Amino acid sequence: MIYERKGWFTIDVPDGWEGSEEEGVVVLHDPAGPGALHVSALTLDGRKPGDRIDVFIALRGYLRGTGVKMQPTKAERFSREGHEFASYEHVAQERGEGPTFWRTWFATNQDVLAMATYNCREADKDAERAAVTRAVESLRLTSVRA
Repeated sequence: MIYERKGWFTIDVPDGWEGSEEEGVVVLHDPAGPGALHVSALTLDGRKPGDRIDVFIALRGYLRGTGVKMQPTKAERFSREGHEFASYEHVAQERGEGPTFWRTWFATNQDVLAMATYNCREADKDAERAAVTRAVESLRLTSVRA
C-alpha cells in the first residue's frame, strides 16, 4: 500500500498496516505488530542554490538533542534514486517501560528533509525489522523546487 502525505512524501507500507496523521506526523503500524513508524517532513527553505544538507550531520544533531551519543561507526548512509539517507539504532531505558529499541532515519532530496523513527520493546526489535526497512527505503520526497 502506498501512503501519501500530499505535497510531502509517499511511502510504501506493508499490506495490513494502517496509517494516520497526528499534528503533521504520519503514524504507520501493523495493528498486531509490536511497534510504530513515525514519519515527518519539512521544507529546506532559506538556502542558497547549491547548498546541500548532510543527513548524517542532521541525524547526529537530532540524536544529541535527545541525549543519545551516536557512535559514527554504527550509523549507516546510503543513497537511492536521488535521495540521501542516514540511519542509526539504539536502545533507551524508558521510565516504567523497560528497554525500548529505536531506529531513526533522516532522508533528503535537498528540497525536503524527512525524519522517520521506529520504536518497540527491545525484545521485539527484529519482529518488523525487514518490513520497516523496506518501507523507509521506499520513501520518496516531493520536490518543491522546479
